[in-house]
Amino acid sequence: MTSNDINLRTFQNDDLLPIASILVDAFDSKFSRLSTLNREELRDYIIDSSFIDIVEPNNIIIATIKNEVVGILSLKCNKIKILQNKKMLSFNELVKKYGLFNTVKLGLGTSLLKEEEKNNACYIDFIAVKKEHRSKGIGKKLITNSCEITFNRLNKQYLTLYVSSKNIRAIKLYKNLGFHVVKKTRSLLTYFTFKEIEWSYMILEKYNDK
Repeated sequence: MTSNDINLRTFQNDDLLPIASILVDAFDSKFSRLSTLNREELRDYIIDSSFIDIVEPNNIIIATIKNEVVGILSLKCNKIKILQNKKMLSFNELVKKYGLFNTVKLGLGTSLLKEEEKNNACYIDFIAVKKEHRSKGIGKKLITNSCEITFNRLNKQYLTLYVSSKNIRAIKLYKNLGFHVVKKTRSLLTYFTFKEIEWSYMILEKYNDK
């Protein structure tokens, strides 16, 4: 398989289910610390909640191989307007369906991983690739496309992200694409929530775009 076999496109409503399944698989260790829900319930929670913000234009980048959704990247930028997920349930509806403990802890936990938006930058909210399709260049292609959107379409100066300092494989990929670590932060909140205490804040500058 070559990179030409990987196709990128914008989000479609039918993507919610495969996207949620990929996210549950990719972030299973984090989700399992936040709730008592099983994998199928977690998938449904992602669909029902505001975990996936749908915005215009194309902040949700979908990677496919032979029409199968195999990867996703969420790009956040204050220049693009958030459109409410049509299937999103209210807080009370989420509590009724998933319980107060799960709804509150999942909401608070995922909010810890959000980055504040800046006028001159976009940031990668999350990126995930289907387990059986990893190491095929899908992540690299998704990030390269997010660079094109950030620098060429939206004319921003920086693309940023946070990554666990223990995730050596991801950090190596980001560095190969031109990102560099600006700072490392330590958080007791994320340690007690995810057992992840140190995070690397990485930036790709426009002039260094590869």
